Amino acid sequence: MHHIHSFVLRNRKLNQKKQEIFKKLWPYFGLNFVNNPISIKEIFHNTYPVILEIGFGSGKLLIQTAKKNTKKNILGIEVYKKGIFSCFIQAEKENIKNLKIIYYDAISVLKLMIPNNSLSVIQIFFPDPWHKRKHHKRRMIKKIFLEILLKKLRNKGIIHIMTDCSSYANHIINNISLINDQKSYFPFLNNYIKLISNQLISKFESRAINKKNSIFQFFVQKNM
Repeated sequence: MHHIHSFVLRNRKLNQKKQEIFKKLWPYFGLNFVNNPISIKEIFHNTYPVILEIGFGSGKLLIQTAKKNTKKNILGIEVYKKGIFSCFIQAEKENIKNLKIIYYDAISVLKLMIPNNSLSVIQIFFPDPWHKRKHHKRRMIKKIFLEILLKKLRNKGIIHIMTDCSSYANHIINNISLINDQKSYFPFLNNYIKLISNQLISKFESRAINKKNSIFQFFVQKNM
């Protein structure tokens, strides 16, 4: 899996002014990639539960989550610098203290940087569905990826996945069915297990609702 990436990098450079702001805010919200397990306690200076969001886009939902859950640590992974810049601006404006962002590929971060049994929730909302059949191999949600996620969760921790692509939903169902029995699987659950305060709505979810697309939700709980 070391050669598989969770996203295809299509980075666009920030202009000089934004780049300067990015560098200024990085020490407050950024977390450099390292190839060894980090200490969550040392990074956040507490032992609160950790919510990880993979691929947070502009960061609007991530900021809302951090703002409404001050007794939880919020960790985001993103490869789009413009989205991280937007998230930094919002975080500074809202005076967010419980947020850290990693600017790197999620597969590498999870395998090398995130300790096992350290996360309470992992959120993956509207990952790239790669609609064309020839591109399906690029879809992030695979059996091996789900198994990595489960290793990173604490006991009773939850993976929460959302998509509005029906073919991807079927793909997710098939791959969840392949992982071992150390899980509980709740497809299309209406009452989200309330590890966070209220379920917030992302930009992509709002877009799907406006288009009247079906939204498929998946919850996989780690049971050791």
